[in-house]
Amino acid sequence: MKKILFLLSLFVCTLSYAQDWKLVFEGDDVVYYYKPQTKNTAWIKEVSDKTEYEPEDSLETKVVKGYVVTLWKFDCAEEKIAPLHINTYSYDGKLLQEVQNEVEETEMFFVVSDTVGERFFGEFCGKGKR
Repeated sequence: MKKILFLLSLFVCTLSYAQDWKLVFEGDDVVYYYKPQTKNTAWIKEVSDKTEYEPEDSLETKVVKGYVVTLWKFDCAEEKIAPLHINTYSYDGKLLQEVQNEVEETEMFFVVSDTVGERFFGEFCGKGKR
């Protein structure tokens, strides 16, 4: 299992490098990448063998080898974040699920210490743990 995850990480790292994705950090079974979008948004890519999504034709959550690309909004002064757009893909790049929030209606949340969100916030705003 660890060999597969390592090979997947190498493959995605090569793919991400070509698309200007920057490695943020690696967890036990997920690798996170970062790509700035605007002055207050950035894309975060989560690559995992255990990517979860909810198909439109089912009420059950499915788990596949794939990745999630999320557009996050950051408020560096208030230390808040919010997901704006979430795309879930299979390993081969097929779009499995898309969720989009209206910018005006999106509730911003305070960054919680010692979480993945704090790592994203630190990367984007230059604050917090890295």
